[in-house]
Amino acid sequence: MINNYKNMGISGIRKEKKSQNHFIRSDSMTTDLKMLRNADISACNAEELVDLRNVTVNRRMPSGERTSDFIGQIRNPYLFKVDDTLVKVEFGDGKDFSELLADVILAG
Repeated sequence: MINNYKNMGISGIRKEKKSQNHFIRSDSMTTDLKMLRNADISACNAEELVDLRNVTVNRRMPSGERTSDFIGQIRNPYLFKVDDTLVKVEFGDGKDFSELLADVILAG
């Protein structure tokens, strides 16, 4: 379930649905990611953002579970902080977020 979208930059999103030990992307997750992408960095409360230094990636998990776990920890993959620095992630043309996130997580 979607957590409260308070300040759009700090809330969690729905996790992928598990089906026969495979993770599938739900339409609601895609919608949630689009909403999180539009989070306004100037309107967020920095104290409530997740610090990327506190996020861990378990490389032993299958990639779908790893992605879901990462998003569950970071809550908004487009808006987080590193120490006292706020980070807003935006992409140009090319790969979509899921492909780029998978590349980062698989690279470890």
